[in-house]
Amino acid sequence: MALEYSPKLVTDGLILYLNSADKLSYPGTGVTFTDLTGNDNFILNNGITYSTNNSGIIRLDGVDDFTRINSANDEVSSSVLGFSMNLWINAQTWTNMSCPCTGSMAIVDWSTGYWNYFGILSSGSPYWVIYNQDPNSAGNPPAGISLGFGTSALNTWLNLGCVFTNGYPTSTMTTYLNGVQVNSGTLQNSFQITAPIEIGRYNRHCGYCYGQFMVGNFNVYNRPLTATEMLQNHKSQKSRFGL
Repeated sequence: MALEYSPKLVTDGLILYLNSADKLSYPGTGVTFTDLTGNDNFILNNGITYSTNNSGIIRLDGVDDFTRINSANDEVSSSVLGFSMNLWINAQTWTNMSCPCTGSMAIVDWSTGYWNYFGILSSGSPYWVIYNQDPNSAGNPPAGISLGFGTSALNTWLNLGCVFTNGYPTSTMTTYLNGVQVNSGTLQNSFQITAPIEIGRYNRHCGYCYGQFMVGNFNVYNRPLTATEMLQNHKSQKSRFGL
């Protein structure tokens, strides 16, 4: 896999890596956003634009832009151990855009339904959400948890990180901002990534909600990263984003 340009990036368990500064991932034109691990490619939808700022970034307009794994049948599958995610984002607003109902701005979404949701949303500030509707249980809301990243500035590059560790009898979810742990919580459920990933669009019960932000890198791991590894990933890219 083409990762030589970033020798400090953690690669053990890396199953998805999009990097808009690498011409092998995105050459600056076209609609294909190539996963440098070779597992899945993404398609840029509805006129997402590219800028050479920060060595190369893509912009989502908050109206209808989103990028999604190439095929509806493709998915990035995590392991039974859990999964981890890093996203470099610069948001122009943390409120929902073009949403047909009162709801949250979409950042990253991999859902099998409205109450089966894994991803990052925002309504004033970003937060990491896992919901899992048990088909054998009546009523809403389903088993789930939301964890914030703390105060998150607009028009500033941020590295949002999440680690989910499956365990028995409880599982743990932890959020990181710029490589530093912010929040942690527990669930009586285990989770895996089992649905196609989208960036910039969230399918609510009333329709799609979009987000207005810029993206630099996005990477997913099929295991829980340690706090040391999360900090290492942040340090590997922070100079590119002026941090």
